[in-house]
Amino acid sequence: MSAWLYLLAAGAVLGTAAFLWLRRDGGGSGRRSRLAEVREANRRLVQNPRDPEALAVLASAAFEEQDFPRAFQHYQVLLPLASAGAPKDSFQVTLRYAQAARNSGKMEEAYQGFLLALDLDKESFEVSYNLGVLEYGRKNYTRAVGFLRQAAAAQPDHAQTLKYLGHGLFQLKQHKEAAAALSRSLDLEPEDTGAQFALARSYYGLSSNEPALAIFSRLRTDPQYGAQSSLFAGTIHMNTKQAARALEDFAIGLRHPGTPANVTLELQYRKAAVHAREGDIPAALALWKEILAVQADYRDVQELSARYQEVHSSRHLQDYLLASSAEFLSLCRKVAVKYYPGGAAKLLSIGLQRAEYADLLAQVRTPQWEELVLFRFLRTSGSVGELMLRDFYARLKEVRAGRGVCLTAGGFSEQAAAFVEARMIDLVEKEGLVKLFRRI
Repeated sequence: MSAWLYLLAAGAVLGTAAFLWLRRDGGGSGRRSRLAEVREANRRLVQNPRDPEALAVLASAAFEEQDFPRAFQHYQVLLPLASAGAPKDSFQVTLRYAQAARNSGKMEEAYQGFLLALDLDKESFEVSYNLGVLEYGRKNYTRAVGFLRQAAAAQPDHAQTLKYLGHGLFQLKQHKEAAAALSRSLDLEPEDTGAQFALARSYYGLSSNEPALAIFSRLRTDPQYGAQSSLFAGTIHMNTKQAARALEDFAIGLRHPGTPANVTLELQYRKAAVHAREGDIPAALALWKEILAVQADYRDVQELSARYQEVHSSRHLQDYLLASSAEFLSLCRKVAVKYYPGGAAKLLSIGLQRAEYADLLAQVRTPQWEELVLFRFLRTSGSVGELMLRDFYARLKEVRAGRGVCLTAGGFSEQAAAFVEARMIDLVEKEGLVKLFRRI
C-alpha cells in the first residue's frame, strides 16, 4: 500500500475518532436541536455570508456528519475569521480545517492547515502525527521522523505513529531504530502486514538474514506483499547458495497476479541467474527471452543471453564455466598439455582458488625453448581487470616461471592488456579458448 493510501486510511480513522469525541448528544432531542441550529445558521448566512457563529455551526455539523468536502468549504471561510478569536477556538477551527482537507483528499491544504495548527499548539498529538505522515508522503523523511518522534512521545502506544516512524527511519537507513519502532507497532497490531514487511526489510538492512527470512517467507503468499517478499526471500537463499529454495521463492513470486512490471522482471532475472549458476542453461535462456520481450534494455540481459547461447552451443565452454571443480580441472589439464603445438608439457602442480580460477605449473619443451610455464584458467565470462593480472604476475615470479598464460571465457580490460605488453604473458580470451577446446 502506498504512503498516500496509508494516509487516507489513517485519516479516516482519526476523523472518525474526532467525530466521536466532538459530537453532541445523539438522542432525538439533541438531533432536533441541532437541526434547528443549522436552519438558523443558514438563515443568518443569507444575511451575512461571513457570520462566524453561523459558519461554525454549519462547519461543525458537516464535520460531525463526516461530509468533509462541505465541512472544508465552511472552515475555509471561517479560518481567517477565527484567527481573531480566542486561541483555543482558533486552534480548534484550524485543526478541523486541516482534518477536513485531509479527508477530502486536499493534501496541500491539509499540510498548510496542520502547520498553522502547529503554531497554535506545538504539543498536539493530532498535529504532530498528521504532519509526520504528510511529510513522509512528501518524502521529507527527516522532518517526518521529527514530527513522528514527538507524536510517539505524546502517545507511546499509538500503532500507526510507530509504524510510520519505523518507515521513516528505514528510509533514512537507520535500520536498528526502524526495527525497534516497527516491532513495537506490531506488538499493538500484530496482523499489520505492511509493518511486517517493513520490519523484514529493516532486518535485511541490518544483515540479520534469519529474522528477515522468517518474515519474508511467511509473507510470500500475501496478496499485497507476496511478490516482493518472495524476491527478498529468494535473494537471501540465492546469496547463501540454497538454489532449490531460491527457485521456489522466485516461482511463488511470479505466480502473483497484478505484480508491478519491475518486480516481475527482477524475479525473472534472479531466477535465471540461479538456473545459469546451476547449469540449467535452457531454463535461463527461456527467462532471459521473456525479459527481453518486455524490456529489451533490462540490465545486462542481452549480453547474458548472447553469452550463454554460445555457452549452450559449446559443451566444453559450458563445462569450463559450470561443471564441477573436478571436471573443470580435467579440462584445464587437457588444454595446458595441448597449448603449444609440437611441444611437450609435464604438469608439476595444480591449484584451485575458491572455484574462481586454477593455476597449473608445467615444464614445457618446444623445438625452440624449454621453460617453466604458469597457466591461469579464470572461470568467468566477464571482463578481467588489471588487478587479477598483477596477482598473476606476482605468482609467476613466486614460482620462477619464465612464461605465463592467462585464459578466460570472457575478455580482458584495456588496462589488463596494457599491463602485460612488456611481460612474457599471453592473454587468451573466449574466442581463443574455444579454438583450444577444438584441439582436445
